[in-house]
Amino acid sequence: MPKVPVTFLGVDQSEVPSVVSEQLGLAKGFGLVVDYVVPDGPAAAAGVQQNDILKMLNDQILTEPDQLAKLVRSYSEGTNVTLTVLRKGQEQKITVKLTKREVPQRHEFGPGRHRHEDFPFGDFGMNGDFKEQMENLKEQLGAQKGMIHDARGESS
Repeated sequence: MPKVPVTFLGVDQSEVPSVVSEQLGLAKGFGLVVDYVVPDGPAAAAGVQQNDILKMLNDQILTEPDQLAKLVRSYSEGTNVTLTVLRKGQEQKITVKLTKREVPQRHEFGPGRHRHEDFPFGDFGMNGDFKEQMENLKEQLGAQKGMIHDARGESS
């Protein structure tokens, strides 16, 4: 698959769960939770941490993961952006210097499909072990489901 350079922040994020929004007094649909920080990425170098809530990128309020990826890609390499972050109930501003990263060129996904554009998949999935790993994961999850049903006295 051909690779293309894209401006890169180095986080994987998701929408803030409603229970967390309520506890923090955030408006519904406002902010993104940092699920993963790429260890060698710009966000990590600037001090962004897993479980931070990203409220704004510069003056743009963040509401959807795809929105953040598109905003980041609209900047050129070397641009400093300001993230407004909520960490342990305290708001802070973090300056991040964006870089470029080569990522596999992907076809556009259809409506409703989610893309984790800043997640560092690398060659994951390109080797024969991927299918086996997924099958093992399915088996483990299936076994856990069975244990939960057994513990609750339910049948599947």
